[in-house]
Amino acid sequence: MHVSSGPIGNRLSEVFTFRKVVLFGGLLHGIGVFASAFMPFMELHYLTIGLINGVGGGLAFSPANTIVSFYFEKRRALASGIMISTGGLGSFLFPIAYRFLIDMYGIQGALMIIGGFLLNTCVFAMLLKQPSQIVQKFKKANNGDIDNIKTNTDGVVQKTAEIDKESEENTLLQYNERQLEMKGDSKNKKLNRPTLSLSSLFNFSLFRNPKFAMYAIAYTANTFAYIGVFTALPAHIIALGHGKGKVVMALSITGAMEIISKLFFGWIVDLKIIGVKKLLLLTFVVSAISTMVIPFFKDFTAVAVYAGMVGVFPGSYFTLMAVVLLQCIPLTDLTSGFGLMMLCLSFGAVLCQPIAGWIEDATGTWDASFRFLGGMTCLATVVVLLEPLFVKHWFLRVKPTEDVNTKHQEMTSDLKESGTLDRRYSLEVVSQTEKDYNTVL
Repeated sequence: MHVSSGPIGNRLSEVFTFRKVVLFGGLLHGIGVFASAFMPFMELHYLTIGLINGVGGGLAFSPANTIVSFYFEKRRALASGIMISTGGLGSFLFPIAYRFLIDMYGIQGALMIIGGFLLNTCVFAMLLKQPSQIVQKFKKANNGDIDNIKTNTDGVVQKTAEIDKESEENTLLQYNERQLEMKGDSKNKKLNRPTLSLSSLFNFSLFRNPKFAMYAIAYTANTFAYIGVFTALPAHIIALGHGKGKVVMALSITGAMEIISKLFFGWIVDLKIIGVKKLLLLTFVVSAISTMVIPFFKDFTAVAVYAGMVGVFPGSYFTLMAVVLLQCIPLTDLTSGFGLMMLCLSFGAVLCQPIAGWIEDATGTWDASFRFLGGMTCLATVVVLLEPLFVKHWFLRVKPTEDVNTKHQEMTSDLKESGTLDRRYSLEVVSQTEKDYNTVL
């Protein structure tokens, strides 16, 4: 729920502003954990921790990460790294804090304190300001509707000239009333308010873009491996006989390395020392190799080194996601694109843990689970390496228009420095009398 709520949270942020959505999400996030302290049965935790806390976390997490890319242009990757690195800070501090709170106050008192702490999300949500790009996007839509009203008024007048006078007067009277109502709504900023239809929540047309589809597949496979490690690694440490204290230490090492690596990778991308795609491939390759060889090492020193590598390489791929997406789609589509990507990642996050557990049950060790997770990262690597084939042969690919009108050729702010043109794709719509290309992406 935490990840799959991304499309809904991002779309609601366009309709009701990022501030309100993150505020509401933070409220649910805290209430879900706080209420769990009073649940007498484990089954009720599916409602509080699973549903309420999960949806609240999703409504706060995805919009809060998306809005950073609107605020920054030159240092976008570094800003995203700073934003994401706070998750590493939580991974570093929370295992230790949870252990302390449970020992001091018991599980009920710990849940109450953690729930109250999460409510601080609402305080920081009040600092969010709606991005100007989204405001301008819907202002343009409103202006277009007003122009259509004027055009349709002329059409009504011409058509009513052919009917009798009484019918004409009634038609014009009704239309004028509608026109005045629409104009009044536009003054109150209610004209053409964004809708919450299924198609607006999930902009699946973005999958027509082969690069977006390619990165969605790669990120889903890598998320499968990354989240699965947090199931396999603690159980593997205990199976080796190192104890629960070593598990906390390993997770803390992962969190600490995430803080450093996410900031470092964001800084490297902004300096343009290495391309985003090459850096992404580097994280995939190192993650795959380290995950597949860790079963050969039994001492805790090697496991601790691997825990640090998990924080550095697979843990940093999320920092690059907004930058990668903006190489595929314009900035105005980032909210829907980021949300749709989060929905894809949720499939990997949901499936990885039970599959890793099933493999362990079948083999009796976690070695095969680690190798399977490493294989998923290898799959992500291969998908990115095959980008030219994806662009050429993607089955949902829309044929580019050869003679695109210059007014549709826009240079997005994130691609101006590299000089890469934001190419538009169009669907060929065949009618009985004409053929026309309509821009859909």
